[in-house]
Amino acid sequence: MIATVGSEEKAATARECGADHVILYRQESFVERVAQITSGQGVDVAYDSVGADTVSGSLDSLGYLGTLVNFGQSSGSVPPFAVSRLAAKSNTIVRPCCFITFADRVALESVAKEASGPSRRVSFGPRSG
Repeated sequence: MIATVGSEEKAATARECGADHVILYRQESFVERVAQITSGQGVDVAYDSVGADTVSGSLDSLGYLGTLVNFGQSSGSVPPFAVSRLAAKSNTIVRPCCFITFADRVALESVAKEASGPSRRVSFGPRSG
């Protein structure tokens, strides 16, 4: 796993969580570093929670048939870009939203039970709205 982070503190956390490679994206080009780590092949999936500052580089870091999952925008909204840019390596991009899944009560309970594991009790109050 390759982790890109914005601070030394987050780098330490990424290492503790098992990242094989940690890149401080404010200090070096993570696109170049990912290419080096993957011998130019790129990654199969990039998960980008930063948004405006990194999504273009995350897309550039993908290999052929790679998928970019943009799930946040801590640096701002992702600016519009030409969808034809995805064609060069036949990439895909998705922007999931948990509120869609959680709108379905059965799906919400399933995800909550799976996340909490068998040793924890999960209870649901009345649905509001």
